[in-house]
Formats: sequence, structure tokens, C-alpha cells
Amino acid sequence: MIFEIAIIVVTLALLLFLHSKNKDSWKVYLITAVGVLLFEYFTQALWFNQNLESWAYLYLDISWIMTLMWTNVILFSIFFVESLRPKFSEVKKFFTSIGIITLFVLAIEWILIRTNIRGYPEVILELYETLPRLFGIVPLKELIYVFAFMSLVVAFTRYWQSNYNLKFDKFKGRKK
Repeated sequence: MIFEIAIIVVTLALLLFLHSKNKDSWKVYLITAVGVLLFEYFTQALWFNQNLESWAYLYLDISWIMTLMWTNVILFSIFFVESLRPKFSEVKKFFTSIGIITLFVLAIEWILIRTNIRGYPEVILELYETLPRLFGIVPLKELIYVFAFMSLVVAFTRYWQSNYNLKFDKFKGRKK
């Protein structure tokens, strides 16, 4: 239960912080969460969440807590890039955000696997054993999956953000 509560607290803190910087941030958060949830649902056969509290699940092993966690990572990374590199082109911001997200994801997945919260079906584990590894640790296929998954979610977020004219890139106290 500590993990679930920690994710909820971090989510609330991040939402309060982002809202203090930009009034549209909670809408962007909601859009991102919907994107994460959709992609989690359609890729659920590749992994499973386990050992969470029963109230943390939406459907089978799809967890709204995990959705919040990945949404936090994505929006924190986007905010970080927008804040530090506002003059970057959109393409540079996109790929810089994906790079930061990938680093977070690899570290978080490592922790989740070792705490027995995240697991993989046997067929995926067998596939991972046969693949080349980056620095002898991370299967290259996982890097490709993380890049693809997060690129789709960030693109989904940016599309709907643009569609609703939500300005997540304009923060109080920062001049463009």
C-alpha cells in the first residue's frame, strides 16, 4: 500500500506544482493519462502488474496507479524540457523529452521488477534472453519498445493539447 499512496501523493504534488505554473496543466495531465491508459490497455499482453492493492486495478492487471506513475514521468519530463530549453524546436523538445522519459522508465522498470510489482510473461522473458543488451544490462528491444510507446503517448498528448489549444509550454515567470 505504500507504493500506491506514494504515487498518489507524488501525483497530487506534481499537479499542484504544474497548476501553479500553468492553468491548463491539469487538462494536459488528463489527456496524457488517457493516452497512457489506452496504450497500457492495448499492450497489456507484453507485461503484467502484480502485488498492488485490489483497489489499484481497473481491469485485469491494468492499474490506474501505474497509469498515474507513467503520466507523472511523461509530464515531468515535458515540463523539464519546456522549462530548460524553451527555444528548442518542437522536434528537439520531443526527442529530448523522450530521452529523459526513457531514462526514468529504465530506472523505474528496474525497481518495479525487483520489487515484484512488474512482471513479464514467460515468452517475453525467453525473447529477452536471446537479445543483445546495451551495456550488458538492458535488452535493446526494451529500449525500442520504450521509445515507441512513449513517443506514441507524447505525440497523442501533443496532438490533443494542440487540438484543444492548451498551452503547456507557457509557464508563469518565464519569458519566451
